[in-house]
Amino acid sequence: MTDLMNEGAKDFDANETRKMLSSAIGPSILEYIFLHGQMHIMDFGAGTGLIRSQVAPLVKKIVAVDISKAILSKLVSKPELHEKVKIAGI
Repeated sequence: MTDLMNEGAKDFDANETRKMLSSAIGPSILEYIFLHGQMHIMDFGAGTGLIRSQVAPLVKKIVAVDISKAILSKLVSKPELHEKVKIAGI
C-alpha cells in the first residue's frame, strides 16, 4: 500500500491549525479522563504525537497505531516520547 503521507509527514507538525487544535484537545483529555502512571493506553490514528506529548508524562506506555509509516517515524523521532511510545502500523 502506498503511504500517502510520505511527503506530508515532514512538515505535518508545522501546520498552525494542527498545533492550535492539539493544544486545545490535549488539556480537554486531561480534564475529563483520569490518567495515572501505571496506565497503558492505545491511540488509534496516532499521527505525529502532538497530543501524545501532553499525555505521555502521565501514563506508563502508549501504543500508537497509524496507517502511515512516515507519520509513525515522525512520532518516534520525538525525544520526549522515546521511552513511552511503542508503534504499531497497519
